[in-house]
Amino acid sequence: MAVGINATKKAMSAPPAKASSATVTEKIQISREDRGHRLGNFHNYYSFNPPENRIAVLEDLSLINFIAERLLRKDKVAEEKATANAVCSGSGGRGRKRSRSEGAYRAHYLLYCDLGCNEGELTAELASTLLERCRKLQDGANRVAADAETDALATSGGNPGVAMRCLGLDIDPILIERANRKHARSGGAGTDVESSPPFRMESRFEVCNLCDANQHEEACREAILRCADGEEDARKRRFDLTTLFSTTMWIHVHAGDSGLREFLKRVCSKTDMLLVEPQPSKCYRHANVRLRKMERPELDNVSSQSLNMRSNIEREIDEVICQCGFTRVQDCGDNEIGSGSDCHNSGRYTDEATRGRDNSDGRIRAAKRTSWNRALHLYVRDDAS
Repeated sequence: MAVGINATKKAMSAPPAKASSATVTEKIQISREDRGHRLGNFHNYYSFNPPENRIAVLEDLSLINFIAERLLRKDKVAEEKATANAVCSGSGGRGRKRSRSEGAYRAHYLLYCDLGCNEGELTAELASTLLERCRKLQDGANRVAADAETDALATSGGNPGVAMRCLGLDIDPILIERANRKHARSGGAGTDVESSPPFRMESRFEVCNLCDANQHEEACREAILRCADGEEDARKRRFDLTTLFSTTMWIHVHAGDSGLREFLKRVCSKTDMLLVEPQPSKCYRHANVRLRKMERPELDNVSSQSLNMRSNIEREIDEVICQCGFTRVQDCGDNEIGSGSDCHNSGRYTDEATRGRDNSDGRIRAAKRTSWNRALHLYVRDDAS
């Protein structure tokens, strides 16, 4: 996944005289010539790693259920607050609560940010999958409520629905243009926006150098401000979910240990849930192997001596995130849709996520990694509602 570069870091290209003074735009072009193996801006990424590969792993870990359940809980609280405050004058001077059809529900959006979004295929697929799961979870809750005749949803006309706004950031303008052409939308995710309840998804993709703190901060601030009730409300809001799919290595090699730590802290300060797929140490070496095979200049300073975090990169990333007040979610098992059961939380990094564990029938469960040997870690803010 393409990310940013340090504008002061020396680029590697021929001729050397040009590389020493290369602009960010020139460095992006150099990486395109390297087929994305310098910045991660692969222009055919989803042809060899389609979105459904990661979705399948998230399903197997029951993380789709876990995320959707938390999103629904948070959305319900926000919707209740919006409805309570949405009072308009009625006859005889008495107030009345505004109905959902009059806009009370639309006061709140769930916010999702994908950093290093490439062409937006995985961004859109994950958002759509989460929206569909939210729909199924609410349908299941309604059936249980209808049987018990106790749940408010069962007597309020059905599901309240979910509205989600997605922001994808990437350094490559060509990838962003493709993402906006294919996936930018302001309506529903395959649903009739006139129907009730609304399950709506709005998406936009923007060029951003994620190694540039100012660019990253401004892109996130504007995205949150667009769906907040003024500046004061925007300062209180964060993204509900942020994802980093195969992005951390590119930040690391271009910004160094301190740059990666600052980036992770910045990301943590702006989200309530964080899903990370860090590239393991060997990926750093493989990047230069591929460049050598293409007879292209190698990446500078990617050794463990230059990047001290590299040798235990997954543990290092885990520690930075947990120090920011997050807990890593583990042991989701095989939760049923609508079960409402949470995964086990642990703030400590363990190797269980890579070892696998026994199933009830005695078989060893497959290791919790993708087919390309990456772990997917979900973190939840400790003080998130």
